[in-house]
This record gives sequence, structure tokens and C-alpha cells, in this order.
Amino acid sequence: MAETRHWLTAIRLVLGVVLLVGGAVGIDWLLRVENYPVKSVRFEGPFRQVQREQLEAAVMALMRGNFFLVDLDAVKQRVEEIPWVHRASVRRSFPNEIAVLYSEQQLVARWGARDWVNAHGEVVRVPAAALPAGAPKLDGPEGTSAQVLGAYRAFTAVLGGNPLRVRALTLTPRRAWRVEAERAIDG
Repeated sequence: MAETRHWLTAIRLVLGVVLLVGGAVGIDWLLRVENYPVKSVRFEGPFRQVQREQLEAAVMALMRGNFFLVDLDAVKQRVEEIPWVHRASVRRSFPNEIAVLYSEQQLVARWGARDWVNAHGEVVRVPAAALPAGAPKLDGPEGTSAQVLGAYRAFTAVLGGNPLRVRALTLTPRRAWRVEAERAIDG
């Protein structure tokens, strides 16, 4: 009886070692670059302001290596650093493709002297070319862009049937509103 127990323990020990070594060899094989290289990167987005070349330049250095070892968070961060990109998501598409889905900034108003506010109330800095010319001007203390955009939308709704439109809206450091209106020009 004791002999049988020793044999069972020895068999379990040998089986455990074989599984451990087999698992390590399997993982090593799986993570080798030559076995699962990244063969393509697919970009999905509107391509209005962002160009495919910009996306490729931002991420291609991160695509070297094994499909399973590509740092998807680093790819996402690099894509979101491109000025016109609002958000990005990155995923693996087995067996050898990385898919990058992005959305572009949707600008709704000027913020201060050089920046813009997007549709989500976030302050963004984008190249000045091809920006909407008649956009309203918003301003306020740091961190108040969403609040100012919400107030702009509320003022615009109140003036809905009126021939006036809000041209500029500022939240002062003392939290007072300054509104500049102008006559709307009918097209």
C-alpha cells in the first residue's frame, strides 16, 4: 500500500514537471517573433483631417515584434497624440493583424486665442488650417471649458427664434458671464 502511494506521488511529480516544461516551451514558441509577426495594421476612421500616413508614422515602430507582445496601450496613446484624433481603440485581429479604430475631433467653438473646444467640451489644439471660420469664441478659467460650452448651448437655445446669435461667451475668473451677441445673417 505504501509502495503504491510512493509510485503515485512519483508519477504525479513527473507529470507535473512534464507539464511545466511543456508549458514553458509552448509559451516560448508562441512568443517568438518569427512564429506570429504582425503582418498588417488596419486603420478605421473618417480620414477627413487625419491622414493614413500620420497614423502609420505614429505607430509603425511599435509594430515590430510578436503579435501577442504588441503594447496596445502604447499604440492607443500614440494615435491619440495626433492633433486631430479625438479617441482611439486598438485590438488584435488573430492571427497577425492589429486594428486601430479612431474618431476625429469635432470642433464647435474657439477657446481663447489659440485653442478650440470640441463637441465634448474638451479644449484641444489642432493645426489652424481648415477650421470653421464663423465659430463662436468661448473662454474661461482653466478646467471650465465643458461648463462654458454648456452655457453657450443654453444661451443659443434661449435665443432660438431671435435674430441675435451668441458670438462670444466668457466665464470670468470671478465666475461672471460676459456675452457678446450679434445679428444673425440670413443666407
